[in-house]
Amino acid sequence: MTDIHQPPRTVDSIDDGCFYHTMELPGHGVVQGQWDLRETVDDYLGHVDVSGKTVLDVGCASGFLSFALEQRGGTVTSFDADDASRYRLLPFRDSTYIRDRKAWLEETNAWVDRLHNSYWFAHRALASRNRVVYGDIYHLPEAMGTYDVAVIGQMLIHLSDPIQALTQVALRCHGTLIITEDMLRTHRRYAKLKTTAKDGGPPYHFWVLSIGTYRELLTMLGFEIVSFKKYRHRCTTSDYTGMAPLHTLVARAVT
Repeated sequence: MTDIHQPPRTVDSIDDGCFYHTMELPGHGVVQGQWDLRETVDDYLGHVDVSGKTVLDVGCASGFLSFALEQRGGTVTSFDADDASRYRLLPFRDSTYIRDRKAWLEETNAWVDRLHNSYWFAHRALASRNRVVYGDIYHLPEAMGTYDVAVIGQMLIHLSDPIQALTQVALRCHGTLIITEDMLRTHRRYAKLKTTAKDGGPPYHFWVLSIGTYRELLTMLGFEIVSFKKYRHRCTTSDYTGMAPLHTLVARAVT
């Protein structure tokens, strides 16, 4: 069987990476990113014990959560998109995404490459043993197997079809599923389009689902919610200011 895991990438310069997360790297100090989860990472992960468990971190970006899960005793596989062609944006007519697909792909692939570089630079600096799979979130390969724990961290909001993505991750998880996202705090089954035409952006914010929608979908997938709580996490992007409120939902497979 073909090994689907990526061979480690050697990245010699920290400047070759684009860091999504703030993290402390031996020999390099604090590297600034858009999200600083260092003080709230256990809240972000729902205080789930991952020691001795296999863990899938979906949408790993620079890998802060992957490395935190490893440091807490998990055997971690990180997953992220392999190519910009996997991405979808909202259809703002005058955007490069709509008007010049080739130019957009070239620009975005350069960013994807730098994001991958940030993961591998941190991987080496931390002497990590995490393994990595790149691919399509809507079609996770069966060769990945299944995991005790799967983590979806602030990723579904960036997808045009969060239900298909959630389904794919749930099929790869036979234990505990952790979802941290912006959520509508109602038990009614709602989905809200985060970005509007009037807003003008960001074009990468799609759906915010209600807790009622998550409950219904997870029940279909054979999971039950065991905890649900709102926490605040430090963010420095223009989308949020200060401590961004996110909900962490923990669900377990029904046996």
